[in-house]
Amino acid sequence: MISLLSLIAIILFYVLTLYCIAYWAESGSLKAKQLAQSPVVYILSLAVFCTSWTFYGSVGLASRSGILVYTIYLGPTLLMIVLWPMMKRILLIKQIYHINSIADFLSARFNRSLQVAGLVSLISMVGIVPT
Repeated sequence: MISLLSLIAIILFYVLTLYCIAYWAESGSLKAKQLAQSPVVYILSLAVFCTSWTFYGSVGLASRSGILVYTIYLGPTLLMIVLWPMMKRILLIKQIYHINSIADFLSARFNRSLQVAGLVSLISMVGIVPT
């Protein structure tokens, strides 16, 4: 069994690794910029979205609702197919204003308001916690 100290060390190592990757991506190197602007990043973010919803949502939903579990995958897929022109516009805005998160995106609409960014971050953190 893992002790509490080992668990804390693993968590800190994981967060440090994520920080190092983010620092490298923001460093301005050509390879980092190419990787950050590649379609692979958006494909992987969609995969993370579907994976997290699968882990937290589909197991319980499948036990209660049966075939309705497919809506977890159907929603993002239809969104990408139907709303692709809007996604292209959002991605263009992202590249122009160097936006990295939904909080940055919404705060940019209100003159880079820190209050809006903080509120959106708080709502997002509360919203991702499974019930």
